Order: sequence, then structure tokens, then C-alpha cells
Amino acid sequence: MRIGIDLDNTIIDYNYSFYYAALKENLINSKGPKNKIKIKRFINSKFGQNKWTELQGKVYGNYILAAKRYKYFTKFLDYINSKKISVYIISHKTKYPYLGKKINLHNSAKLWITKNLKNKIDQKNIYFENSIESKIERIKKLKLDFFIDDLEKVLNHKKFPKDCKKILFGLNKDKKIISFLNWKLIEYYFKKNYIDNQIYLFYSEIKKKFKTNFEYKEINHKGNQKIFIIENNRKKFILKIYLKTKDSMSRFNKELYFYRFMKLNKNKSTPKLIYFNKNKYYLIIENIKTKKKLELSSKIKFVISFLSEINNYRLEKYKYRASESSNNIKKYIDLCDKKFEELKRTNFYIENKKLYLSINKLWKYKICPNLIKDYSDSYNLHPYNFNCLSPSDLSFKNILFNSNKAIFIDFEHAGKDDPVKLINDFIIQPRNKIPLKYYDTISKNMSEIFDETGVLKTRVFMFRNYFLIRWIFIILNIYLKKNLKRKIFSNNNLDFIKEKKLKTKLVKQILSKIK
Repeated sequence: MRIGIDLDNTIIDYNYSFYYAALKENLINSKGPKNKIKIKRFINSKFGQNKWTELQGKVYGNYILAAKRYKYFTKFLDYINSKKISVYIISHKTKYPYLGKKINLHNSAKLWITKNLKNKIDQKNIYFENSIESKIERIKKLKLDFFIDDLEKVLNHKKFPKDCKKILFGLNKDKKIISFLNWKLIEYYFKKNYIDNQIYLFYSEIKKKFKTNFEYKEINHKGNQKIFIIENNRKKFILKIYLKTKDSMSRFNKELYFYRFMKLNKNKSTPKLIYFNKNKYYLIIENIKTKKKLELSSKIKFVISFLSEINNYRLEKYKYRASESSNNIKKYIDLCDKKFEELKRTNFYIENKKLYLSINKLWKYKICPNLIKDYSDSYNLHPYNFNCLSPSDLSFKNILFNSNKAIFIDFEHAGKDDPVKLINDFIIQPRNKIPLKYYDTISKNMSEIFDETGVLKTRVFMFRNYFLIRWIFIILNIYLKKNLKRKIFSNNNLDFIKEKKLKTKLVKQILSKIK
């Protein structure tokens, strides 16, 4: 892979430099404008356009060391270098300024690169071109796979090579060009694209397991991990690769443990676990071909049957609890309060403040007080310590149906759980699209699996509003920065703007169900 990068306003951040240079040249005082655009307007109006052009030459020349590198760029460069990928700097830069003192701008730029990038880029891979046309010609000659620039006019140039992928550093006006606002996101993008080849890190290992070569194809989805279909001698398997973060490792361990527990109990409603690697965080399961549309009532019967079966296994020594599970109402309340605080620090609060406040008000003055009132004597959800085994993410999207069988997949959050949570999550799960008229029947049938006293069913209804609020937070996870890395890792083609609009619409639908 060969990556080309523009220099000015892509690697070098001049935001502070113009203020610094204008101050040094006595064009503004310390209380003057600090923004580049405002400085330009001020100088043009007071001294004329030539003075601004002259200042530009000085910023790129004598004052260039006042410029900073964009945040996260060196981290990106370190990652690229660690993969032994060739990096080239190709800049449209004249040798001397148009006006003012004759300063060698090429030497100034090289000085900045030496000081700020500390030989992370080979000097022979640095090119300065006198025109956009010669810059594009250089991109062609170097046969670059990617080029990153802050100017759309460069990337959209009619002579720009078709086999070179364009990446815009900045806001995207042209939807045909992929864009990122910072180098952290660009790093994630390249990790994703290079991690497409991450399968090669496991290739020899998987090849040895299968005793032959294999083909693979990535599956685009809206999940959290990277999914491949791998084919060997006309047999297909699912390869699931987990991002190496604390959260993803926890998901891997929970899913692997669940599959092994199912295998131990000879369960036939989950795929066979073919292979796994605890150090490299991936697993391989059999690929299930069957997928048939069924009526909702039939789907529900399969789910109830599966829950009944797995909860007949001995659970005493089951290692993991389901994600965000508790038998204590205070912990549930604290979790919800924490989620509100997290969401308040996101763009959702900025973009949908009115909606956020209405949800928060509903929580603080209706749902939470009612929960505390109902559990005034005890914070325990049950009169006894009660657990069930839950797949946790009981979405119909994670179940493959045919007329007489259902296969369940995706157990990243599985573990011992509160049946109140399990039942409500299943009914409320937006992807399941279960009408409210089914609520009573499902609650009754599921409750009977775990409790014959009838107490559980009552508590399921008592907690309905709480879990509706909780599902709002699940839906809005896309706004949390801590989830961004994992989402990009799993599917870099995901349209986040579109997804956020859909999520907000879903939130309003769920909110309308709260009584």
C-alpha cells in the first residue's frame, strides 16, 4: 500500500501561525482577531490585499515553526510505519512567495517536517510541486493507492488518477469523496482497511486448521465486530474478529463461553463452535444456511422453547453475568442516571436538547419515583436471589428460522441475568417489532419458565417503563465516542449521519410507548 498526503492544512495546522505572524509583524495587537479568516478580513480592510499575500509568504516561510501538526497525525504515522506502508508527502508549493522577501518555502517546509515529524517520513518521499497539475501528475507517477488532501478541487480534478482512492481531510461537501475531520478517524479507517487484511494474520493458523487454502468475504453489518464468510472446499463458516479493546475482549469472552457451554450441554439450537483463539480474539462457527420468514407467533414460540431449554442446564457455576444485569433496583437507577450524564456530553444533547430534556423529565419525575415507591421496603428486584441464563440480545435478526428449527447466534452480552430484564428486553427490542397486544401473553409464558408463583409477571409489568427508557440509551449508543472505534472497525461504510437520524426517530417511537 502506498499513501500520499498533502502538507499545508492537512499535516500542518496554521491556525495559530497567522495570529503569531500578524502580531510579530505589528499588523494586529494582542487583543486583535485570532481566527485566520478574521485576521485576513482585518488586514485586507486596513492594509490591502497585498499585505495579506505577503503575510502568507512569511507564515509559510520565516514563521513556519510556529505552526503545529494536527492532533493525532503522528499516532497515525506511527501506525502506518509499523505496517511498513510507504508514505509520501506531495505538496502544491511554490519555491518562493508571490510577494515580499525571497524566502525558500521548500526549505522552510522541510525544516518543519524534520522538527515535527522527526524522520518518520523519508526525505526522498517528499515532493513540492509548482502547480496542482504537476501535483496530480506526481500522484500518478508514484502509483499511489490513497491520497489525503484538504482541498476538494485537487481530489476532484479531471486528471486525478481513477485507481487512487480519495480521502478529504475536513468537511465533505461532495458525497462521492470519503472525508474525516481528524487523523484519529483516518487512523481507524486505515485500520479497518488494513484489518481487512487482518485475516492474513490468522491465515496460516486457519489454513492449518482446515488443511487447505480458503476464500473469504467481509459481511457489511451494523454490529460491533468484523464478520467474514470463509469458504473451504465448498463448506462455509463464519469468522468473527473482535477489536482489541477492554469492552470487545469482554464481549469475546462472554460469547466464547456461551458457545462452549452450549456445546457442553449438546445444545442443537446454536451453531457449532469450530475454532477460536483467545490471544488473537477471534472465533469460527459453522455457517447456517437456513433462513425462512415465519409468522410472529411462531417466532415467539421458538424463543420461549430455547429459553426453556437452556435454563434447564445447571447454571450454578456459570461464569459471566449478562451485560448491565443486576438484581438490585438501586443499581438499575444509578446506571440510568449515569447514562443520562453520558448522553448529555454528546451531540445528541446539542442536536436534540428538547427531546433529551423531555426524556430526562419523564425519568426523574415519573419512572424513577414510581420504582422507588414500589420498592420502598427492599431494593431487591425479587424476594429471593433469582437468576436465569440469557442470550441477552434476543433480536429476531440473531435467529435463523425454518419451519421446524431455529438457530440462535450472537452472544456478546450473554450470561446470568434478571428475568425481568430478559423478558422486557425481548418484547421492547425495536428490531423485533412486537405489538403491545402480545405483551401480556409473552410475559405470562416467559415468566412461567422461571417462576410459577406469578410474582415475576407482575414485576415484568412494573419495570416496563424503566426498560423502555433503557432501550433509548441502547439505541443512542451510536453517539458515544467510546463506541465509535468499534463501529468503524465493524463497518466503515456505515452512514453515521443517516444512522443517527434513524436512531432519533426510533427514540421517539419508544417514548410514545411509555405510559
